[in-house]
Amino acid sequence: MRNSELEFVNQELALSNKSSQVVSEIVQVYQDLKDILDSHIKLLQEYKADPEFKNKGFQIEQKSIYSIDDFQKINSILLSQENDLKNVRRAS
Repeated sequence: MRNSELEFVNQELALSNKSSQVVSEIVQVYQDLKDILDSHIKLLQEYKADPEFKNKGFQIEQKSIYSIDDFQKINSILLSQENDLKNVRRAS
């Protein structure tokens, strides 16, 4: 093989390796997207099944007077929801 032919083959090999890497990265991006969509679908299905979050314990009993325990429960619910939102945002 002549030097110019060898250089051409090496360039083709480098180009093929780069193409392979790009395809691998695209596959990973699509997998990540699929995982995010699956997560969102699950959240939407849960919401559709219980739009008022009655089964999640988020309902707060209405009272004329609230105790410290009531406020702690409300605070716990709010913190849980904030953490869930952060996790959803990270997944997106």
